[in-house]
Amino acid sequence: MTAIKLRRPRRVHATSVMLVVGVLLAAAAALLPIAIIVLTAFKPIAEVNAYPPTLVPDDWTLENFARIFEQLPFARLILNSVVFAGGVTLFALVFDSLAAYALARIDFRGSRVLLIAIIASLMIPFQALLIPVYQLVADLGWINTFAGLIAPRAADAFGIFFLRQFFLSLPRDLDNAARIDGASSGSSAASSCRTRCRHCSHSASSRSSTTGMTCSGHSCSRPTPRWAPSPRA
Repeated sequence: MTAIKLRRPRRVHATSVMLVVGVLLAAAAALLPIAIIVLTAFKPIAEVNAYPPTLVPDDWTLENFARIFEQLPFARLILNSVVFAGGVTLFALVFDSLAAYALARIDFRGSRVLLIAIIASLMIPFQALLIPVYQLVADLGWINTFAGLIAPRAADAFGIFFLRQFFLSLPRDLDNAARIDGASSGSSAASSCRTRCRHCSHSASSRSSTTGMTCSGHSCSRPTPRWAPSPRA
C-alpha cells in the first residue's frame, strides 16, 4: 500500500492579509463615487437637494431618465457622436496609412526632414493650436458642421509615426514579390494595410502579427524564403 501524503495547510501571512485589505479598500474608494452617481440618478429633485444627503434613495423614481429624452435631443447627440468618431477614424486610417507607407517604403528627397517635422509637431500643445484652427474653420464656413469637427483630426502625427515604424518592421521582400506579380506601388501599399496592418491601424497601442502573405489583385502568393531550395525543373 502506498502511503498517503497529507498536505500541510498553508500559513496565511499578515502581510498578505493587509495587502488584500488595502486593495479592497482602494477599490471601494474608487467605486464609491460611481455608486453615488448611479444612486443619485434614481432620486427625485427634492431628495437630491436635501441636506444632509442620503446615499440610498428613499423614493426611487425614473423621472430623471425620462426628463433627459424630453429636454435634450438625446438621439441626435448619439448620432453626432457616431458620425464624428466614425469619420475621424476612417480619414485618420486612410491618411495615416498612406503617409506612413510613403515614409517607410518610398525613398524621396526630403523624407527625413519631413519625418522630423512630423515628430516635432507632437511637441506642440493643443492649446497653442486651438485659436488658429478655430479661425481657419471659421474662415471656411465650417462652424457647427461635421466638416469642422472631422477635418482638423483627419490626420495624426503619432499615427503616422507609429504606422511608419510598423511598416519598417516588414521585410521588403513582400513588396518585391508583389511587384513581380504585377502589382503597382499603390496596390502593394493597399495589400500591406489590408493583410498585415488591421490590428495596428485599429489601435495605436496594439501590435499586429505578420502573415507573410503578399496579395496582388485576386491572387495571393507566399514569398519563397532565401533558405528554401529552388524547385526542380
